[in-house]
Amino acid sequence: MPCTNMLYEFLERTPKENRHGALFINPLTKQPPKEIKRAWNTAKRKAGIENFRFHDLRHTVATRLVNAGVPLPTVKIVMTHSDIATTMRYVHTPDTELFKAIVIELIH
Repeated sequence: MPCTNMLYEFLERTPKENRHGALFINPLTKQPPKEIKRAWNTAKRKAGIENFRFHDLRHTVATRLVNAGVPLPTVKIVMTHSDIATTMRYVHTPDTELFKAIVIELIH
C-alpha cells in the first residue's frame, strides 16, 4: 500500500525499537496502548466528542477522497475493499452536492 511522503518520513523517524508493530504508541510508557478502545474513548471524552465510533473514520476517509476527486476504483483500493459496492456504502454525499447535481441536470 502506498503512503504519502509525510507518513513515510514520520515512520522513518520512529525508532524501530519503539514501534512494537503498532502505529500508536503511548508517549509515557513507550508501548502500544493495551486497549485501543480505551485509548479511543479517552481521546473522545477529552475532546468532548460523542456518538463517534473508530470505524466511522473509514467512512470519513472514503467520503473525503471522493470529494477531493479521487476516482472510486482508486478509493476501493485504498479502502482494501474487494467490491466497489462496499466502497459505495462508505461514501456519503452531502445534500449540497446532491442539490448541485440536480440543478446542473435541470439546466441542461
